[in-house]
Amino acid sequence: MNPLILSILFTSIFFLGLRLLHQNKLIWVLLLLSLLPVFLVYLWNPDFRIYAWHGFMHTSIVYQIRNGIIPPSNPLLAGEPLLYPWGSHVLVAGLSSILNLSPPNVFVLLNICYLLLTLILVFKISTLIASDRIAGIFAAFLAIFGITFVNGSLFDRILRKITFISDIKIDRRPIPPFGKFVSSGANNQCGIFLFTLFLYSILQISLNRSKVKKIYYFSLFASTSATAFFYPLYLPALIASGFTCCIVLCLARKKQSFVRSGIIVSSLILSTAVVFPYLYQISANKSEAAQITLAILEPGHLLRNTIVYFSVVFPVLIITIWRRKAFLKIFHTQPLAVSILLAVAATTASMYIFIRGATTSVEYKYLILGFVVFSILSSISFRDLYLKNQLICFCLITSFLLPLSSLILKISSLPTASDRYIDRGIDLLHGNPDEEDLYAWMRKQTQPDSIFIDSSRKIPVFGQRQLYLGIDSEEGTFSELDGWWSSTQRLLIEQGYPRELIERRQRLVDVIYSKDRDAIEHDTARELIETAKRKNLYIVSRDREIDRKLLASQYFDRVYTNRDISVYQLIDSQDVFPDENAFKRVQG
Repeated sequence: MNPLILSILFTSIFFLGLRLLHQNKLIWVLLLLSLLPVFLVYLWNPDFRIYAWHGFMHTSIVYQIRNGIIPPSNPLLAGEPLLYPWGSHVLVAGLSSILNLSPPNVFVLLNICYLLLTLILVFKISTLIASDRIAGIFAAFLAIFGITFVNGSLFDRILRKITFISDIKIDRRPIPPFGKFVSSGANNQCGIFLFTLFLYSILQISLNRSKVKKIYYFSLFASTSATAFFYPLYLPALIASGFTCCIVLCLARKKQSFVRSGIIVSSLILSTAVVFPYLYQISANKSEAAQITLAILEPGHLLRNTIVYFSVVFPVLIITIWRRKAFLKIFHTQPLAVSILLAVAATTASMYIFIRGATTSVEYKYLILGFVVFSILSSISFRDLYLKNQLICFCLITSFLLPLSSLILKISSLPTASDRYIDRGIDLLHGNPDEEDLYAWMRKQTQPDSIFIDSSRKIPVFGQRQLYLGIDSEEGTFSELDGWWSSTQRLLIEQGYPRELIERRQRLVDVIYSKDRDAIEHDTARELIETAKRKNLYIVSRDREIDRKLLASQYFDRVYTNRDISVYQLIDSQDVFPDENAFKRVQG
């Protein structure tokens, strides 16, 4: 199917919903129609639910928590604390046990809930300002499904001949934000929902002329502390936005402005302090390669991100300027609300432009938050255009939906995942009987904190155990449906682990699986015990030559075998350490 045809179909459904809204039908009907793209994604590619992008990473973290390992270890670097936000995974682990569903299914349910809640909150924020349901629907629609028609491929074609900015590329991940709500995990999705809840709470506190209901102070505190726990990357955006809102509120000199600003600031500080030990655990030991810094003195970075930001929001800016009378009318009736939204828009834009990730362009996530604010501000102009000229509005919305349609069609065209699976309650079972027999033995016969060395990265999901070090496929290629979508080294370095630790483990794994070495030396066995921190360590052999080498070694016992797969356990005893002092030193 052509993306344009799918975009026209979506726009037609959207306009039909608006017509029903004119006839005073339930607003919830239109919001429920927003689930259609989600349905199409999972209908056309069911594997996407399991393997999408980093699906195995998120699922394996949930299994770590279900095994009682809190804080969880990194499933690809056993024994090392996870330097990644795992708050959402605790929630998924609990819901998985209660509902008897596998983690990927719980992720899907949570993401649908986050999607609907985000749409509802954006709708309520818009109606709070414009007092118009059509504007509210446009705001919710634009925020998630189509804030712009400028995507990566269009940007590249337009600027290809402009040499001085030829190295600039638009990150495809945030356009449209809907893509986050069908991807694996529930961190970013939860963060977007919490940001809209934070924004709604701030506006209710700021705009209420009488006594503010305590529920709004509570929701402000809850949204900030929950953001710190579930997705702390968005915490700086919330704190910065909170302070800019307080400045706007104080400048407005409204009744109780200073008191309310003080409560907002106190809430931000207290909510962050509550989860500070958790934030320290996941960030204190990160290497410099994973640090996020301010790029104030990097003109190249500032220029690139500024051009990208304004290129992406250019369409809605033009429409807002074109229908500026409608926007100015709302500004005159609700100056404080619009000023707060403009301040938050400027804050998120500044964070996108000035922040730089050392190894990944994580700043793109602040672009998503900017989309939410811009959708609310521009919805008034879109509503005016819809009432004055529906044909032009139809064409514009269709163009804005092209990135969404392209994303859905791309997902539907992804090849079938190579590893088949079976959903059985909480567990994901492997579709190959021999492989599943191996993983079932791991789940039932080994300790939850056991560590495995294997030539593939399937154990953390199907066997629910940690890997000493994740070994990439021999082809060295990674697809959207391999469960990881990246090499182990890149994932670990981006999360903040020192390269020396990874390389040390890689060297030991290479020794074990090397066919050029006839035996495992004593020093290798001792170093394995040391780096595994004296946990039960197992080696999976899928090759006959490796099998013979391990079988002949005095340091390993064969504890499992089936057809072409054997498992050997490293003997952790004084026999491995004839030097008593060395044994005690490692044991200590």
